[in-house]
Amino acid sequence: MELPTEISNETPTPEPAQTTTPPKSKFSFTKLSLPLKVGFLGGIFLVILVLIISIVAFANSLNKTENSIPETNPQEILDEAKKQQAEKQQKEASASTPINQLQSAYSDVIGSNSVKRKLEINDLGVATIEYTIPSSDGQTVIKTSYENFADFAIKVFNISTVTRLNVTTYATKFTDKFGQPDQAALKLQVTRQTSAKINWPLKKFSYKDYATILDFHELNPLLQKDYENLTKIKKS
Repeated sequence: MELPTEISNETPTPEPAQTTTPPKSKFSFTKLSLPLKVGFLGGIFLVILVLIISIVAFANSLNKTENSIPETNPQEILDEAKKQQAEKQQKEASASTPINQLQSAYSDVIGSNSVKRKLEINDLGVATIEYTIPSSDGQTVIKTSYENFADFAIKVFNISTVTRLNVTTYATKFTDKFGQPDQAALKLQVTRQTSAKINWPLKKFSYKDYATILDFHELNPLLQKDYENLTKIKKS
């Protein structure tokens, strides 16, 4: 007699699925073909070369930076500053000498050194200026002489050592056989005391007054007619 089969309610547990790992590929340099080997080695060499060049360039830039920033010596800096200050003071002292001040006044009034004949200050404080007026017109020579003299008086007596101003003008109107000016057109002189009394900006163009307000006035006789026409004064 067969016994009844006993039925189990338990659900059978499935076995975990087994995953298969693909075999790892193994790189072998020896298995590469000759062209690939050459290309591979060439790439490595190129990378190494680039790295070397970059390192050398960086090192050179550091050296240039170090060389561009010299070491500073405080004592040297101080000495250089003292030297520059001394040179500046020397230039200022040289510029303030009477003759240099006279040259500066001449440059302001006349400008060109090409017409300068004489420029000096003697031990007595007499400033002498001689120059040529490049004109053959008598009235132009007279007017230019007077107007420049007024400008000279304003500037030259700012030099503390000047006691008297003597100005002589020449003109291309009067020349020797070689074409060189050989006669003075006007000789004008004024002392510091007299100059202080004159209102130069007002009298600058009063041509007829120069002969009476200056300490010395001498006109070349060859300019007398031009002088009379300019000032409208008839010689008695």
